[in-house]
Amino acid sequence: MLKNCLFVCLFMSTLLASAQEFQYNYGFFCNSPMAGDYFYSKLSFSGGSTLKQNNGKMPVSEVLFHTPGNSLELQYKNAAGGSWKAIISRTEKRGMDHFRKATLLSFWILNPFANSAESELPGVQLMRKDSSLTSVFTVKPGKANEWQQVIIPLTSIKDFDPKIPESMIAVVFSQQDKKDGKEQTFYLDDIEFLPSAVAPEITTEPDLTSATGYGVHVDLSWDKITDRNVHLVKIYRSENKRDYIPVGVQQPYINRYADFTGVSGKKYYYKISFLNAKYQETKLSSAVSAETKTMSELDLRSMVQQGSFR
Repeated sequence: MLKNCLFVCLFMSTLLASAQEFQYNYGFFCNSPMAGDYFYSKLSFSGGSTLKQNNGKMPVSEVLFHTPGNSLELQYKNAAGGSWKAIISRTEKRGMDHFRKATLLSFWILNPFANSAESELPGVQLMRKDSSLTSVFTVKPGKANEWQQVIIPLTSIKDFDPKIPESMIAVVFSQQDKKDGKEQTFYLDDIEFLPSAVAPEITTEPDLTSATGYGVHVDLSWDKITDRNVHLVKIYRSENKRDYIPVGVQQPYINRYADFTGVSGKKYYYKISFLNAKYQETKLSSAVSAETKTMSELDLRSMVQQGSFR
C-alpha cells in the first residue's frame, strides 16, 4: 500500500513538472551573434549560378533588419543549367527541449528594389534530421522595400508531427525556374515555427527595472515575464533621452540583456517593449539610464560574478 502511494505521488509530481515546463518557440534564425556572417549557414552553387558569401557563410546586414540587430542577406544569380542552395540550420541550446506546437513556418522578407514583380524568387524547403528535404514551397513577390511576413502552412508535409517540431533541423532556400542571370537580393529575418496565425494581445506592460554600466557595455534587467503572449522583448537605446533606436531583442524566458556600445565614459538611456507572435508592439516602458565607465578590479570581479546575457 505504501509503495503504491509513493508511486502515485512520484507520478503526480512528474506530471506537474511536465505541465509547468516552459514551452520554447522553435526558431531557425533571429539574430547572428557575430557580425559579418551567420555561422550556422551553409552555401553551395554550381553551373554558373552564384551566391554572395562571406567566409563560406551567409552574409548578415546590420543596416536592414526586421528585428534588431541584423538580418540574413540572400544575394544570387540564377543561370540556365545552374543551381544554388542556402541552408540555415537551427542551433540547439542546452536545456531547450520542450517546444510549442508548430503549424506554420513563418519568416520575414524584404525586397529592397522596385521591380519586385520581376524578381526571381527562391524556393523554400525544410530539412529533416536525415537531411532529406520536403517539397518546395513558393514565395509571392510582395511589395518592394517593405518587410513582409511569409506564412507557410505545414499541413502539406505528410510525415510532419506538429508536436515534434525538432524533426526539422533547417530551412533551405534554393534556385527556382527563372534563369535570366540578373542579380537578385533579398533580406531574411525571424525564421521560425508558429503554433497559430492568431497572435493574442499582450496584457502585461513592459517595465525596465535597472541598467548598470560597465567598461563598454550596459546590463539591463526587467522582471520575469509570465505573460505567454510575449514573443520577444525589444530593446531601445538613446544618447540624448529623446531619440531612441532599436538595438536588440531578447527571448521572453531571459530577463536580462547586455548592450555592447563599444564606448566607455558615456551615458545611455534605455526603454523596452514587448512583441507578440505577429510582431505587434506594446507601448514602451519608462526610461532608465546608465553610464559606461573605466573598470576597476573590483568592478570586473563583480561583472564576472553576475554574468552578462545578450
